[in-house]
Amino acid sequence: MDRYYETAVSATAPDSPVTPLLGFPSSGNPASGIPATRPGAYWFHMITESLRNIILAAGNNPDAVDLTLLSKSILDIAQRQIPSATETDEGIARLATSAEALSGIGNNTIVTPETMLPAAAHAGMPTGATVNFNVSASGNTYTAPADGYFRFSAMSNAAGQQTLVQDDSLSYLSVYSSATGQTTYIMIPVSNGKALRFTYASGMTSPTVLFFYSIGALP
Repeated sequence: MDRYYETAVSATAPDSPVTPLLGFPSSGNPASGIPATRPGAYWFHMITESLRNIILAAGNNPDAVDLTLLSKSILDIAQRQIPSATETDEGIARLATSAEALSGIGNNTIVTPETMLPAAAHAGMPTGATVNFNVSASGNTYTAPADGYFRFSAMSNAAGQQTLVQDDSLSYLSVYSSATGQTTYIMIPVSNGKALRFTYASGMTSPTVLFFYSIGALP
């Protein structure tokens, strides 16, 4: 949209009619001597400038060839007037891509069920970010600093030695060594604040307690 005519243009804007007529256009009636409505130069100027000013108000450059520019400009103005949505305020927000949902970064997009399920599954996976707990004795309790995974391990000095992990309800997981010098491992998912007791057989060495942050709980 722009000031674009085939012939006979002027370098200055036309004046408005001295005695304008307000009403609707008519085809007239030649048989009765009633003339058809004549818009005049100012009418073309009025329509062109009104539409052109919408394009300028949107911050776009008028272009006589781009016939979609006016509709784009109207949308640009509408989106600029409506604020972005927040947790407390209504507004405009776009749908998150699968990559954005998986990254867990950003707070200005909407996650749909289609992107939420794989993102939730991905968020529960362990990372390489760890907390190494000091193990001073068998039977101590360790509390998860976030959502993630505990890995308990100890090295046997005989076959049949047990490593045991219990929670406060006495539910447990246990592993028995099958040979001397074998390191047994127990890895278990935990929620933030979950406390687990780690017990290992007398004589076992190199006990370790390592916590792995889940992707969705990285500090």
